[in-house]
Amino acid sequence: MRIYAFSMLRLMLLAGTVATAEGCNSSREDSPAAQPKMTDKEQEAWKLVEDFIAAHESWERQAYGDWKAPGTAVDGNQLTPEGLDRMRRANDNYAKTLSPFFVPGVEVSAPGWGSTPVHASDAESVESAAEQSGTVIIRTKSTPQYGTFTATETFEYTLKDVDGTLRIDSIEWTPDP
Repeated sequence: MRIYAFSMLRLMLLAGTVATAEGCNSSREDSPAAQPKMTDKEQEAWKLVEDFIAAHESWERQAYGDWKAPGTAVDGNQLTPEGLDRMRRANDNYAKTLSPFFVPGVEVSAPGWGSTPVHASDAESVESAAEQSGTVIIRTKSTPQYGTFTATETFEYTLKDVDGTLRIDSIEWTPDP
């Protein structure tokens, strides 16, 4: 199973309660508990996704910092032995840091990394949570800054119950037009 499914986000009609997080921002002034229509599972999922975003951001900033460190590459494109070791460490750290957020058996492998993290607390915020048949769908909106360009992206996290604890089963990404 892939973690990131780079396909157009399908329009879903979700049965059940849908809670929205209007006014929620990444500074976490609003919390899931502050959203009165949310179920306990939706609140748990919201918190897990926020924690995942923070952990992913921390990992990516560390990986990018290691990548940019002196001695990683020759002429900017050919890895040195030290550079290869840094890449291996980054991949190993990704799995160790982020595997606990996922359903057991989901292959957790590091995506590329860059100066702008894929998931960042200051750019990605939860927009909605919907519980349906033991699954919770969390939708986030991300507005990362790439130089002078601000992208708008949507992530859809599907969380499943594993022995009484929610875990991420998949993440779909869609760039907004």
